[in-house]
Amino acid sequence: MEAGFIYRFICGTAQGMSQVVMGACIERLLTGRDDRISKRKRLAFWFVLGCGLDLFKCLFPMPDWYLSIGNTAVKSTYYVLLLKYFYSDKVWLKFTHASMVILQNVLSDLIHMVIFGEIGNEILCDYANPYMVKRCLSVAMLSALLNVIYTAVVLRIKKKEKINPVWIAVSLQFFLVFAAVWKTWRLPDMNEDYDRYFMIVCIGSVLEFSLLMLYLSQSEKQEAKAEAVRLQEIIEQEKVHYQEMEARREEMAKLRHDYNNILTSVMFLTKNGNTDEAAGVIRALKERIGAAGE
Repeated sequence: MEAGFIYRFICGTAQGMSQVVMGACIERLLTGRDDRISKRKRLAFWFVLGCGLDLFKCLFPMPDWYLSIGNTAVKSTYYVLLLKYFYSDKVWLKFTHASMVILQNVLSDLIHMVIFGEIGNEILCDYANPYMVKRCLSVAMLSALLNVIYTAVVLRIKKKEKINPVWIAVSLQFFLVFAAVWKTWRLPDMNEDYDRYFMIVCIGSVLEFSLLMLYLSQSEKQEAKAEAVRLQEIIEQEKVHYQEMEARREEMAKLRHDYNNILTSVMFLTKNGNTDEAAGVIRALKERIGAAGE
């Protein structure tokens, strides 16, 4: 019982650490919204959510539907939410890099399967055995390596500006589907459950790429509309401010024009002994000066 728990914990930790590497790579490839949350907190979100989901999947017995579809759907949801609220790049750029980094997990699984063979039905859903520990560790390390390589290549290409990374993402997705179909046709004795699982993941990744691209595109349009409304409000506020300044400027110009005449009147009233009336004129002048300066 204790050994089984340790095996499960190691499997979950290994898969979770690949999620941490994935988040760190996305952080390098995309532009974070530092006005919403700091870089350290964004990485903490990737770590907590990624490791938490993987540990939950490995530590507790899960039905086949959750391991094949449910876990993927849950992860996809929080990927989209993190991309939407924590990064400010264009939709196609966010989803291109994110999908490429995420698909390294599938690609590493495929490479491991081709080189070392597929896993059997009896251990596909059971992480409490040494084989799955070795497999999770090797796949996680390979996934982290592929993510680091992809990030380094994109950053290098980005400086030279020779190729658009969206073509790399699309090419890899079609490659995964082609590899899955080829594996199914060439190896008819392949594990049926694993075959079905891998086909669902590959085809689903292409559908997910299209549907989420549409969703994020609509979200970006809504954000653009909200930004346009905000800018319009700022323009209206500045327009009112400008009109107030113009009114004050006209009042100051009028005051400068009347200033000498007012002082002459005050001196005339004072000379004739009308001091109260002169004081009233001075108070009125002070009020005009104060109103014009506000």
